Amino acid sequence: NMLSPTTRETANLAVRKWGDTEENKRLIVTCDNAPYYSLDKDTLETKGIETLDTKILEGKKMLAHTRVDSARQRLVAVSLDYLPVDQATEIHFYEFDSTGKLVSDRKYKTSPAVVFHDWMLTPNYYIVPAAEAVFDLSKIPDLLLGKSAATGVFALDGDAAAKVLLIPRDPTKEVIESQMSDNTHGVSFHFGPSYERTTEDGR
Repeated sequence: NMLSPTTRETANLAVRKWGDTEENKRLIVTCDNAPYYSLDKDTLETKGIETLDTKILEGKKMLAHTRVDSARQRLVAVSLDYLPVDQATEIHFYEFDSTGKLVSDRKYKTSPAVVFHDWMLTPNYYIVPAAEAVFDLSKIPDLLLGKSAATGVFALDGDAAAKVLLIPRDPTKEVIESQMSDNTHGVSFHFGPSYERTTEDGR
């Protein structure tokens, strides 16, 4: 709220070890909608906010779950920016090499707004099972005054069909938005390993 504008970052959902040398090894702890934190790998003492080797993550609301592309030796992370007035969400993916250097990133703005907790990575795509959400702008004053939690200003759209976003890692290629053909509503939370397979017609 206006008296306490920062999020309480608990960093209590996931841990990721990253780096290929003693010099750049990191122990990163995460939660949703908050910055990453770095721990001392020996004592587990909190060292502070972790932005890897770029200022692009400063102030970003990161998601807890990251992915590793072992073939390319990349750590892949994602942040969400919610845009209530636009009824939209801006999704931002980041790829870091083994030294923590940002080597690639891609933004995608989608409307209606979507929320998600986990996602998948393949050689060519970020796969986002997204649930559509609706912001109630009338509740924003209560949020600013501390009378409502952030989760109180939006709700999942129970009438919206389950949606999957196929966001190419190549920023020159177009995003594919797909949804259930029978308009079935659904929300997904966690995923295991994923892969790509070429069909007989080359797709």
